[in-house]
Amino acid sequence: MEKEPAVTMDRLRDELKTMGREVLGRLRRVQKALAALEVEAARQAVDEDARTDAQEVAIEQGCLALLTGPKPARLDMRALLAIIKINTDLERIGDLAVNMAECVEPLAHLGGGTVPEELTEMGDIALEMLTDALDAFGKRDTVLAGRVRERDDAMDVLNDEAYRRLLEAVVENPERLEFATNWIVVSKSLERIADLCTNIAEHVIFMATGEIVRHKSKA
Repeated sequence: MEKEPAVTMDRLRDELKTMGREVLGRLRRVQKALAALEVEAARQAVDEDARTDAQEVAIEQGCLALLTGPKPARLDMRALLAIIKINTDLERIGDLAVNMAECVEPLAHLGGGTVPEELTEMGDIALEMLTDALDAFGKRDTVLAGRVRERDDAMDVLNDEAYRRLLEAVVENPERLEFATNWIVVSKSLERIADLCTNIAEHVIFMATGEIVRHKSKA
């Protein structure tokens, strides 16, 4: 029987990077499924979430093994703490992508409809934020991490505007309530993904500098 490879920081970083790439790819596919109302593609994205859950557990167990086992001569505790937190954030982003994917089928049955343009912009920004947050982690790039944080406020504004326009559409035509409700779920999910990308960026800054920037101005 082959022995399990030893848990190392390098191994945990690599596993987290793999998880991040897969979550990013899934989010991109979900957004395409929403744009085209491709039900089968959305179902596949939902099914893939079990892999993300398993990855999260495996990475957490690896982190615990490093914390509770014999300590390496130089264990980077800030990096380990960042990995633990980013691991959780990525799993939550995967869950939010599932929430979005689950809106595809009801929207397809409703025949689509006019979607607030803010949602397209929000989708683009969310993908950019996650891409940059993952790159910042891989490179310990605090400048790039700072740029991720700066984009979060724009997502909040777009989410509020999309919500307002969808509610107005329901007031004008109450029969569109289910349509609007599903797009509100998508909008809120994208806004929460932006929050989690901001969290990842803040963990990167802590990992690289030791500075805790949560609750501080993003400017």
